Amino acid sequence: MPIDVASYLKFTPTDNTGSFAADTEGHVYYDDSEASLKHYDGSNWGRVSRDLTWGITPGYGPYTVDDNTKLLIHSDTTDDNTTFDDSSSSDHTITRSNALHKTAQKKIGATSMYFDGDGDYLSIPDHNDFDWGNAADFTIDFWMKALDDTALYPSIISCVTGWGGCKGLIYFDGATEILYFTNIAGMSVQSNDTLQDSVWHHIACIRDSTVFKMYVDGVAQSDTDSGQYDFDISVGGMTIGKNSWNGEDGELKGYLDEIRFSNIARWTSNFTVY
Repeated sequence: MPIDVASYLKFTPTDNTGSFAADTEGHVYYDDSEASLKHYDGSNWGRVSRDLTWGITPGYGPYTVDDNTKLLIHSDTTDDNTTFDDSSSSDHTITRSNALHKTAQKKIGATSMYFDGDGDYLSIPDHNDFDWGNAADFTIDFWMKALDDTALYPSIISCVTGWGGCKGLIYFDGATEILYFTNIAGMSVQSNDTLQDSVWHHIACIRDSTVFKMYVDGVAQSDTDSGQYDFDISVGGMTIGKNSWNGEDGELKGYLDEIRFSNIARWTSNFTVY
């Protein structure tokens, strides 16, 4: 029979069959007939995933480093802290320009990285870890809470060289608030929906073989691109929070958390985020 843990699981059993006095959104109970934890979403009781792995499932905790992690920037520190470290084994040098860790917003841990759209960014020197050429699999994933802004092309990830020389870019079209994942020279993938909405989203930009795709909150976006496009996010060095050719129109206003670069395609189908 279900165990009464109502005080901390919002659990309201009425008998030993697992029936409930009211189906209320947010309620959780353990169904021992199916050996499954269940959650009521407002219309249905669904199984809570038991496939969560600490350090791997987005949102379930801070990422842990594995052999495929080439950059990992956590944010779990104190308000207004100015230290940004790469927790991967590569230990890339990260230079800060005005960006801060803030307790006001966070997805994982005590803080997130804040970029105010006015000179806030991080820079990382050119390195082969971020040069995936025209064939290697890779994943760039992060949590993002992008704020509504007047900037025309606020950029999340970019290389330092100008528009013509950049071979990797993740940015917003400020007019439509659609997120783009592109290599400038031809490949371009976009989100289905507007994302400068002040909501936390998990973003994963992936090349799986020759297919470029974007996942938003674990859901594959309808727009994909295929081909052997060169993708080198490090040309001239890399910036996080801006691009180098649009001035303030290229600067991000919002929060980022758990930024990770990997040399594999970490997901090839829809996946669960928390």
